[in-house]
Amino acid sequence: MNVQHYLLLLFLLLGGQSWAQADLLIQSPDNYEFYVGIDGRKQSEKATAHLRLRKFVEGNYFLRIEFTDKKLGLLKQNVVLDKGFCSVYKIVKINDRMVLKSESRIALNAETPAPDLDLAYSKEGVGPAVASKAPQGNKGESKRFGGYQANNNTNTIDESQYPKTITTIRYQLEDKDEGGQEVVELKEIETQTVVERGGQKMLRRRKEKREKVTAFTSLPMQPVLYDSLFSICFDAENSYEQAVRLFQGACLTPNQSSRLLGMLSKEEAAKLPQQAQLRCAYPPHCKFEAASLPSETDIAQTEKEVVEEVKKEVEVEVEIEEKPKTAAELKAELKAAKKAEKARKKAEKKAAKEKRKAEKAAAKAKRKAEKAAAKEAKRKAKEAKKKK
Repeated sequence: MNVQHYLLLLFLLLGGQSWAQADLLIQSPDNYEFYVGIDGRKQSEKATAHLRLRKFVEGNYFLRIEFTDKKLGLLKQNVVLDKGFCSVYKIVKINDRMVLKSESRIALNAETPAPDLDLAYSKEGVGPAVASKAPQGNKGESKRFGGYQANNNTNTIDESQYPKTITTIRYQLEDKDEGGQEVVELKEIETQTVVERGGQKMLRRRKEKREKVTAFTSLPMQPVLYDSLFSICFDAENSYEQAVRLFQGACLTPNQSSRLLGMLSKEEAAKLPQQAQLRCAYPPHCKFEAASLPSETDIAQTEKEVVEEVKKEVEVEVEIEEKPKTAAELKAELKAAKKAEKARKKAEKKAAKEKRKAEKAAAKAKRKAEKAAAKEAKRKAKEAKKKK
């Protein structure tokens, strides 16, 4: 083997190995220190605001970012890492929530500012990426979806009650990018099933969170509070008097108003909006009379309610990480985002081109007008000279 062949083979072995891996760079511009857990395993005992993890295999990974400041909460998100590149993410605060935002994707050999912590990714890590550990021997692990905790209670699980689905809905006001506010519906769907691990019955919980912007023009009463007040009215002998007292001045969704009026007699339902001065979050679909609705100014000044979510006790508590999106779903989202960004840049370029064209036409018209005016002035001067 000659020297050239040897060098080529050495390059393929070493350089090829380097380009087959992927890196992850996470930084907090506001210097919020954090720990990173990947697929359930904590990567370091030291917190940092600028971290680079190296030597990943290309693929989809589930991140769990825990801040040293507990008030900032937890960040849970999937990331897709491509071989030959370092994926750069930034932790930013949007509407009082911490968000992991994808910034760029750079070549592995590109120069970047030195991170505070530079480590090689490890599947085992330095320990589990959870605050509390389940008792040894009672824990079954799943790489991407968290774990199970054995039933240590003497009472057995009533399997006839499962599978069970619990849906929790609440509303909140959020600022829009173009100004103003919108009402967002936050829905959490929890599915509980009984599974068997190591000969023991365990309760498995899976949570799915969904968000959607509603057509509501003001913040309605939170569903948990509405259900509790509705139950009081339904069970009371004097339902009408209770409804007037408990729902005085309330802002309801069309569905909530329909349920409330459906509980009463026709005569009581006709009087309730006037007596309680109820209002609807979406007037076009409101069951109340229009005369009972507040003005738009009153609606805009509705204060945001804060209602603590009722937590239902169960025999077994299980911490299950949310199901991560597949690589195909994440790539589809990335493709859609790139397409939208490309369309935005194209529109901006077109608008800039039209603006330059208009400015050029205006300048040309101005020069033409000035030239015509000068020519006219010259002609008048010549005529005046002839008359003399």
